[in-house]
Amino acid sequence: TLGSDPGGSHRGWVWSLAGNGSRLCSGSFDSTVRLWDLGAGGVSAGEVRGRAAVICLACLPDVLVAGSYDKKVTIYDPRASDPLVKSLRLHGNAVLCVAADDRYILSGSEDRTLAVFDRRAGRLLHKIQLSSYLLSLSYGREGAELWAGDNQGQLHAFSPSCGSFLPLGQFSVGHRALVTGVHSSPGALYTCSTDRTVKVHLPCAPPRTLCTLQHHNVINGVTPPALPSSLSSSLSTSPPVSSHCQCGGCQFSLSLTFKLTVCFIGMTRKLQYCQSFSNSSTSY
Repeated sequence: TLGSDPGGSHRGWVWSLAGNGSRLCSGSFDSTVRLWDLGAGGVSAGEVRGRAAVICLACLPDVLVAGSYDKKVTIYDPRASDPLVKSLRLHGNAVLCVAADDRYILSGSEDRTLAVFDRRAGRLLHKIQLSSYLLSLSYGREGAELWAGDNQGQLHAFSPSCGSFLPLGQFSVGHRALVTGVHSSPGALYTCSTDRTVKVHLPCAPPRTLCTLQHHNVINGVTPPALPSSLSSSLSTSPPVSSHCQCGGCQFSLSLTFKLTVCFIGMTRKLQYCQSFSNSSTSY
């Protein structure tokens, strides 16, 4: 358990996690974001106090972005004595997911919108109205698509061209419940859901599912690569998973060797890394 308080890492439910390098940030219903130094064994590295329950986080080298129950997206600089940089009212309901890079802050809300905020211009570029609300976002590689998971088990893709983030498509990838986590990388797309599965896909349109991993518990987040083994819950396939696919008359074979860090958060005040997958749970 992270933190020295025997009552838990927070005084309220832990609802969000984000990391950058060896720094882990945890957001809670106690309206705080706590910082942890994983390189030093998970010791506390500070605390940021907000005004409402923290539901989602994005952690960058220079700023921390938090989405909260009071409909706000708040930007902090954890290095400053007064960490508050700016508080933005971009939505009409609770902010459920955020993603950011050095140019944009993207946020999804229970009001069924995706907001695009330009960090350099300091203004809201536009809002995209959706038919469902987003619970997870993955963005950060310049020029790459924004991927999002929603409350209906669907995946959404958006184009970042010129900051437009126009919808590219909405896809069913086999999840039967909320898509609570999305992580995109150059060669793979990872999703997890409250249906207790993690899925690995090729990041194309539509995404092509390579494998499904079952778990006995609800999964609230997924992010490769794994944290240090002493602190993380990871999944690895050994030997590599092989997948064969027929696409456009051209057959290819893909071997996967990967690790996943999975988050089991919410309804608890403690941050623990004690869950694991079994190789035998892999299905195709």
